[in-house]
Amino acid sequence: TVEGGFVAATDSDILETARAHYAYIWMRDGALIGETLADTDPEAVHRFLDFGFKCLGDADRFAQKYDARGRLGASWHPYIQNGQPVTPWQEDETALFVSLARRMNRTEDQINRLVETLVREVGSEGLPQPSHDLWEERYGIHFWTVCCVIDALESELFFRRMNGSPEGGLAYEDIERALTRMRRSFATVFCDPEAGLPRMMTRDHDGTWHPDLTPDAAVLGGLLRPHLKPDPELLRRAVAHVETHLLVKEGVGGVARYVGDYYFRQTDQAPGNPWIICTLWLAQAQIELAQSSDALKEPTKWLKWALDRATSTGAMAEQFHPFTGESRSVSPLAWSHAEFLETHRRLMEKQRLLSR
Repeated sequence: TVEGGFVAATDSDILETARAHYAYIWMRDGALIGETLADTDPEAVHRFLDFGFKCLGDADRFAQKYDARGRLGASWHPYIQNGQPVTPWQEDETALFVSLARRMNRTEDQINRLVETLVREVGSEGLPQPSHDLWEERYGIHFWTVCCVIDALESELFFRRMNGSPEGGLAYEDIERALTRMRRSFATVFCDPEAGLPRMMTRDHDGTWHPDLTPDAAVLGGLLRPHLKPDPELLRRAVAHVETHLLVKEGVGGVARYVGDYYFRQTDQAPGNPWIICTLWLAQAQIELAQSSDALKEPTKWLKWALDRATSTGAMAEQFHPFTGESRSVSPLAWSHAEFLETHRRLMEKQRLLSR
């Protein structure tokens, strides 16, 4: 038996509408949950990492998801895109696992292999090769994914500065060069003021870039990666982007995933259903930008908003009907709880900093 995985959700009601369930371990969800627990329950985080290494085996990247025994979970990602064979993966999951493993000072050889994959996947234009997005719906080069890969490579370099380079791993200089290229391309392709904060880029065979300018909360979430350290003005742009396009301005409030979100869509009078994850990303960005205690009132309001959505037992769903507030999809969702705890941690830390 393989133990230690953080199951996304065990709510079986979703089988009635989605013909699938969330009783799997996604390395994305697990790594983000692990980050929240790193200081308070490191033993649980190490068990999760052990689980991940067993799932990985001899592979050089993680698959979409795994069951609680560590076996491959069902996937809908195709092996053919635009007539060409592709590896059906979500690069952010592998990157987030690397960031967490190095944060916890893990030294398994498998981490070296994952880092090599992240570096190898950096294309000639300095960005990761296409993969599937965190919402598991689109194939391309994603703002969120680029942020996660940058964070992972920065985490790797930080680990090496503290502990020395691991035997058998890539040279420090090779990782640094790949990271420098990626940061440069990220700034010009995704973050230029004229680019409009695209959530995804695709590229024709002739090299022409095609941006997907659909407002997406994942852009804000990506900028919150700890090693990314974005310019405050860029973070303000992302906050304004979300507040303008993704706030549910009537009904229960909150932040939708992206404009036109079809998943459990209830009405066309809102950009989508509000998600706890996305709403608390907005709160975390507001906390990061706050320069006074008074500026923390708004993110505190969003924490209360999440508490108000919880059930009497404290369970937090994935998303809600924008007008009735009824939970949609699964409840509880472990990732929702993790983002709540992470937001509260950031708020407490900022309050201490501003009170000095």
